[in-house]
Amino acid sequence: MATSPLQSEKIRQDAAYARAQDAITTARTSGASDLTLSGDDFSDLAVLPPDIGSLTALKSLTLRRTPVSDISALSGLEGGGLRHLNLSGTPVSDISALSGLEGLIDLDLSGTQVSDLSPLLSLTQLADAPQSAGLAFKNTVAALSDSRIAEIAKIEDNAKRATGLFAYLREIPKGVARSIEKLDTRVGTTQQDVTELETRVSTAIERLDGFDADYESRLKAAAAAFREDNALKAPAVLWQEKETKHQAESATARNSFIWSLFVTGLLVIVLALFLIFSKDVAYALVAPIGCDPAKPETCSGFSARGLSILTLVAAFFTCLLWYVRMQMKLFLSERHLALDARERTAFAQTYIGFLAEKDSSDEAAGQRAAVYAALFRPSTDGIVKDEGGLDPSIAAALSKFLTKSS
Repeated sequence: MATSPLQSEKIRQDAAYARAQDAITTARTSGASDLTLSGDDFSDLAVLPPDIGSLTALKSLTLRRTPVSDISALSGLEGGGLRHLNLSGTPVSDISALSGLEGLIDLDLSGTQVSDLSPLLSLTQLADAPQSAGLAFKNTVAALSDSRIAEIAKIEDNAKRATGLFAYLREIPKGVARSIEKLDTRVGTTQQDVTELETRVSTAIERLDGFDADYESRLKAAAAAFREDNALKAPAVLWQEKETKHQAESATARNSFIWSLFVTGLLVIVLALFLIFSKDVAYALVAPIGCDPAKPETCSGFSARGLSILTLVAAFFTCLLWYVRMQMKLFLSERHLALDARERTAFAQTYIGFLAEKDSSDEAAGQRAAVYAALFRPSTDGIVKDEGGLDPSIAAALSKFLTKSS
């Protein structure tokens, strides 16, 4: 079964760790002073075996270009004779385990992830190392992040390089103290700024509260005016619609009245002409049944047919005149309602105009009250009342029509 990349890496790391343990065991057994855990056999060594701290006879240790990042196991070599340590090219970032290696005269940290070199301050012997040894720390994170350390790392003389680094590391606390003092000053200034800002914010909030109260009162007044304005606009629109409706119905009733009056007059004229030029026919219609003009005695007596015909003619003209009169009354009623609707529309618009002026004086209030009372006065049905008894005559109808129209 094929293995995954992670499994393969773990297998290689375990194999490198086993080889490192074998090398440490061999060195301890033989009392070797030199141990090299680098090269192809240890290219996958990620963890340093803790047994390395038991090699009291060890003088030189090389972990160059291995993936070892934790060297805490080297603290077991304190008080021993380790003099040469090569950690170059490793991902080591913490060297606090080296602070007790007082015999160390050759230390190579080049290319490591070490950002804090202060644990080396106790290793003063590095400044007294021979020219062939010394302290190397080029391309470390500390050198890359601090230009002064980078300059010191380029010094060729080993003793001057170590001395310069130690002197600079001792100055750092003083610089930190000055930085802290400056920081305290800035913090004090910032606190003053914050206090001033809080005062300004408090003042702004007070002003905003006052603005909110004023805005709320104005908004309520505007809302009240808007509601009152709309409350009157709706009746104004309604009365405009009513005016249009009554005007249309008034025109219809007027036309009906004129045509019915014309037809009535025409029928009266036809009846008069018939009675004038067709007397014999008219006489025959009202004479008794069996009447012979040559025998007058046959035409005497009661004529039921004549009475019936005269009654029908009278009833017809009475109904016709009643219809004419009703059309006249409808015309006058609709005309009256249209005028009333027009007046109410004008009153509503006048009242809205008074509200727009926003005049709070007593005189303006009185004017608004007068217009308001006229606007909402009791409404009439517009029906024209009869001024006397029933008068179906054409002359009476024309007289009333002309009187109401004027």
